Amino acid sequence: MSDRSSAWERQLTMAIEGLLAVPSDHETVRSAVLSDGAGSLQALADTLAQLRERGISSLEIDLIEASDRFGVADELTRRHYDLVHVCSPNPAGVAALVIARVLGVPTVGNFAGELSAAEHAAFYRQCRVVLSPSPGADISMEQVGVEADRIVRWVPGVDQRRFNPGRYDPAALGSGDWIRETGSFIVLYAGGLGREQGTDLLAEAFLIARDQDPRLHLVLAGRGPEEQKLRSRLGNAATFLGRVCADALACLYASADLFIVPGGSDTFGHAMLEAQASGLPVLAVDAGAPAELIQSGRSGCLAPPDPQALAGALRGLARRAAIRDRLATGGLFAARERTWERSLALLARGYERALGYRLGDHLTQPAADVAEVSRAA
Repeated sequence: MSDRSSAWERQLTMAIEGLLAVPSDHETVRSAVLSDGAGSLQALADTLAQLRERGISSLEIDLIEASDRFGVADELTRRHYDLVHVCSPNPAGVAALVIARVLGVPTVGNFAGELSAAEHAAFYRQCRVVLSPSPGADISMEQVGVEADRIVRWVPGVDQRRFNPGRYDPAALGSGDWIRETGSFIVLYAGGLGREQGTDLLAEAFLIARDQDPRLHLVLAGRGPEEQKLRSRLGNAATFLGRVCADALACLYASADLFIVPGGSDTFGHAMLEAQASGLPVLAVDAGAPAELIQSGRSGCLAPPDPQALAGALRGLARRAAIRDRLATGGLFAARERTWERSLALLARGYERALGYRLGDHLTQPAADVAEVSRAA
């Protein structure tokens, strides 16, 4: 690392430590981050790794993966925490929120796109701060009674040292006769293989497109409950790689021809961002996170969540290399704005607001919905 880079890293560390400044009787802010074991886990795990890499001395974070209320209670009472960060309004997350309220510990919640039940809305209203990935999510929370001054923007960054076009390695795409067919066009999907991720739409749209363009081949990285069904449905039109490590995934992104996002359940669009940083053009449904994060025609292509429409967009992009190149370039520029430096500064501001140390006024506890939330625990 150059002297200039070292100085820059020191300035970043000082800036984040300043944002997380605590009263003199606190040496360190101790935060418990309760993961949901799903999409936000990777985003938060990457964030914690970045914090640890930078050696932020005023912030100590424990990543807790308890799956039930009893495990949550045990973990949160094992040691003193100044802050509890909850990723999802699932039963374990709700239990963590209730326990934190009893202990008098401020809570930060991740907006996970879940507002379908009364207890979900109550969950977010009880958080001292809610981390929101987009203006659309802001509006959704305000509509269920979360005050605007408790909503803080946060999006994870992307490790551009790992995810970049230089990781090109066609061998990473797997083995089989199709890999030797020079005319193959490789469509990559990375994520869970479940209905909530849109895999039914993915399979139907892909088979429609492939029926008219036999060059298309689908590579899927990930596992889930729909895997066997997808294997039977897609047959030799697809290659299933299972779960892959981050380095292998980086090579997949940099070596495929197109990345496809058939659902909007990934709140932060983490995989989509990694694909963009790798120079891979993105085709996504016009819903959820993709609709918020992609400028269609510039940083990716959006299509209606309809099999025929998605298949038509896939066929069109497979035929037009110039358009793919333009989308890849736009995606690279979009990803470069999602730096870890910006992401960590935003997270620090969210923690700062929840702790109330540097704001000069103590935030008022939100209106008591504890009974409503407790029923979900």
